[in-house]
Amino acid sequence: MSAEIVILTEEEGKDNSAYLKKWIEKNKLRAHGVLVPEIKGVRYFYNPYMDVKVEVEPQQKVKDPDKIYESRDEVYSRKAYKVAASWLRMKPPLNSDYFLIDGIGRLELEDEGLEPELGRVIKAAKDGKMDHCLLLGVRIGCKTKVIKKYSLHSARSIYHEDLQDLLDERE
Repeated sequence: MSAEIVILTEEEGKDNSAYLKKWIEKNKLRAHGVLVPEIKGVRYFYNPYMDVKVEVEPQQKVKDPDKIYESRDEVYSRKAYKVAASWLRMKPPLNSDYFLIDGIGRLELEDEGLEPELGRVIKAAKDGKMDHCLLLGVRIGCKTKVIKKYSLHSARSIYHEDLQDLLDERE
């Protein structure tokens, strides 16, 4: 049997990661994976289980294309993505409640960013090799393409206000 897979999306401008981080803290949940919150104007990859964060943007203006990803007008550190992807390679601790992966968007659709680890995690959940609820934070503009790419047609889609219902159902 496959693990429950839930897609969390929200309108443009609403920060999934900040909301998820507060939801985890408020409900004292144990969650492993990758969030992408903005903290004091700086975006980070954040693993809530390990309480570790890494800056997403390069420390300085980097022009070497082997060290950065560029998507529209944003620039991301490839090194930071490698660290975040390494968190996805780790088996979630048995006592964690959720496996979270937020910030799924254009880079992953182009097989960059958190790929190939993201695809492996989704496949493991679909193949029943995961005991945790897999919660995927997907940018609203990419949702249809993400569902198609990863064959997530049977995944449940929710918004921020549905998170408490998800928690209540799992208790």
